[in-house]
Amino acid sequence: MKSRIYNRTGLAVVAAKAAYHWRRTLGHAAWAPVSVFDDIRKTGVQIRFVDLTNVDGLYSSTMPPAILLGAHRPVGRQSFTCAHEFAHHLFEHGVRFDKFESCEPATSKLDPDEFVADMFAACLLMPKAAVCRGFRMRGWNPSGPSPTEVYHVSHWLGVSYDALVCQLRLTLNLISVRDYKALSRVTPAEIKLHLSGTKCPGEVLSVDENWVDRPIDCQVNDYIIIPRHLLIDVSRVAEVVARDGFFHCKVIKPGLGRVFSQDNSWGAFIRVSRRGYLGLSEFRHMEEAEDE
Repeated sequence: MKSRIYNRTGLAVVAAKAAYHWRRTLGHAAWAPVSVFDDIRKTGVQIRFVDLTNVDGLYSSTMPPAILLGAHRPVGRQSFTCAHEFAHHLFEHGVRFDKFESCEPATSKLDPDEFVADMFAACLLMPKAAVCRGFRMRGWNPSGPSPTEVYHVSHWLGVSYDALVCQLRLTLNLISVRDYKALSRVTPAEIKLHLSGTKCPGEVLSVDENWVDRPIDCQVNDYIIIPRHLLIDVSRVAEVVARDGFFHCKVIKPGLGRVFSQDNSWGAFIRVSRRGYLGLSEFRHMEEAEDE
């Protein structure tokens, strides 16, 4: 699909339509989050995490086509980069090397192909219906969220805090300029310290029955906070401390776990990968062999 319209409005429409088409093709409703690495792999595009230093990702139109992602980037950034590179594949842009300087989707991009790729990624990962659902099913207002609320919803969507803040204002126009500036002044490190009570090298994920439609993907050294009325099966991947009505789970090694309700009416798998994992995306959650 070659993009041949070079005005921003036209390009944004092309990108949005393509994103919604691929959401439907991959079996996702407009209000559901996507597991971008799993979904893109289903299309025949290989995804590999590699030791890139100067770029976030690249797309190669080899056989099979491949997306290479910087292994040491934050997972939310990896997700956006992966969707961005997938757009280069769909629109037949050829080989691309991408380094993202800003979370703002394409607002300063002069290259129309890069503009399309950014807008496609934003619409694939953060469509309005999914963003609004993420806040409202938790009892929060998407037009006036707190920094902590944005942080929680960004994890459910699989994107970074900064990317969701930008999407709320610059694409969806759900928040005011004043709220956008206020949210942008808060750093994820401040939010993580508030939630966990300690400096955390990874992410701090808050999980309850509102985490639906996708697995809980995390990395070693992340923390998962789970209400104590839920049941957990994480002994193979995490150390657990019960405190203040919550399970505080420190993720310590790759593998699989599960959290579920006592009546089994709700549940979600926890999938842990190594931090800085190198290799094909489909093997990132494999447990490490025990030393003999």
